[in-house]
Formats: sequence, C-alpha cells, structure tokens
Amino acid sequence: MISIKKLHLISRNRQWLSSSISLHDKLTHYPAALFALLFNSRSLKYLGRKFQYDNYATPVSIQAYPPEIDAVLSNMSRKPKYILDIGGNLGQFSITLKRSLPNAVIDIFEPNPTIYDSLVSNTSELEGVKTYNLAVGREVQNTKLNFVSGKSATGSMFKDNATGDPKELNSITIDVTDNIRKFTKRKNYDLIKIDVEGFERNVIDHLSGVTTDYLFVEVSGTAREKDFTHSEIFDLIYQTFGSFDICYITPFAVTDDNFELLIKFEKSV
Repeated sequence: MISIKKLHLISRNRQWLSSSISLHDKLTHYPAALFALLFNSRSLKYLGRKFQYDNYATPVSIQAYPPEIDAVLSNMSRKPKYILDIGGNLGQFSITLKRSLPNAVIDIFEPNPTIYDSLVSNTSELEGVKTYNLAVGREVQNTKLNFVSGKSATGSMFKDNATGDPKELNSITIDVTDNIRKFTKRKNYDLIKIDVEGFERNVIDHLSGVTTDYLFVEVSGTAREKDFTHSEIFDLIYQTFGSFDICYITPFAVTDDNFELLIKFEKSV
C-alpha cells in the first residue's frame, strides 16, 4: 500500500484547485475519484472523458498533472504544437496537455504491452494523438521491463526502481527502437517529454536526428538506480541538442526519487 505521506494529499489538492483547468473539472473530479476508490473500478472520469488505469492510487495521483502542465507551459515562451511523449504510461501527461492545447499533435511511446490497450483507449478520441508500443533507446534483443502489477507508472529497466513487493515483480520483454522517425515520420518537435525511470541517458543518446525547442525530463535522483551521473546527463543533452538554458526545475534533495527539469535550447542541431 502506498503511504498517505507519499500521496501529498494537502499540497496536491491545493495545487489542483489552483490549476488552470476549469472549476467544473476540478469539482466533478472529487465524486468521480471517490466512486472509483470505493468500488475499485479501475476506471475514472478525468477531464470529461473515461480514463482506464491499473494503480488504485491513480484517482489521487492524477491530480498532479494539471499543475505540472501549468508549470511547463508557463515557463515556455510559446505554446508547443508538436510534442513527443516518451514514457507515456496511460496517457496522463498527454491527455492533460491536450486539455490546454486542443490543437497539439502528440506522439506517445510506451513500451509496456500490458497497459498499452488502456493507453490506446484513453487517447483514442483525441485528434492528433498517436501511440506506439515501443521503448526508445539502443536496440537490443530481449530488453526487459520490470514492474509490479498495478504499479505500471514505476516500470523500469532497473529492477530496484520498480516499486512494490519484489515477490510480485514482473519482467517482460519489450520492443525498443533507436529510430523514432521511422514510426512518427517527424523530425522536428516543439517539446519532448521524457519519463523513463532511470533510463534517461539511453533515451537521450538515441534521439540523434530529432530536434526540439524544449525538453521536459524527469531526472532520476542521486540514490536511485540509473544509467548515468548528473554531470553525464547534462553533457549528453548538450551533445544531442546543443546549448541550453534551464527554464524550470523542481525542488530536490538527496532523499527524493527524482526532479523535473525544463530546458530551452538556443537552437536545434
């Protein structure tokens, strides 16, 4: 069970109520979330549409996305039109982003085949959204994704990053591509979002040939298992996309799992 402390209920609801989504969306969420929690329905009405999920805590944790989107958009000099979402999970980030940017075109990559049908269902009615059941990184046969059933959001290439009972750990083979352009037919993006639970270096290292004006990435913390040091990841971002400035960064301490970082590039390479 996830701890009440880790849900950050007070701060999360304060941010939720101050976010830019409509008052109707804010207020109707509470009875919908309560119903989903009480009956363990694994389906929730979120921002006016049906949202399928696997984690019992999602009705609460999904409230973090509107404030996150607000923080990203408010720190960008212009609204993004073309977005690449790597590590899309069930579509939480992209669905919330589409609420603010209905004309956005979004490519979502999610490698976990056990939740992919839910991702497709959650985004199927959103115009301009395409999904791909793939990880991004170095193409290697028998690449494994580790996750605990019901906690797909913390699925990782690293077993130690997959939260939950180790006895319930699943390890499944996933498909990986080092050439996303082959699937999306797109080279240029306004925003790339990366949330890959410790696999950040491998992903960024295989985005050569793709340009972006902004990069929003969840960077794994000091104590978490990952495939890089922080000095290496900043250097790799520079090598891949060119010179940059940091537009936004969340508070971070050594005990935190991660921090969020928004970067603006001076020019695409």
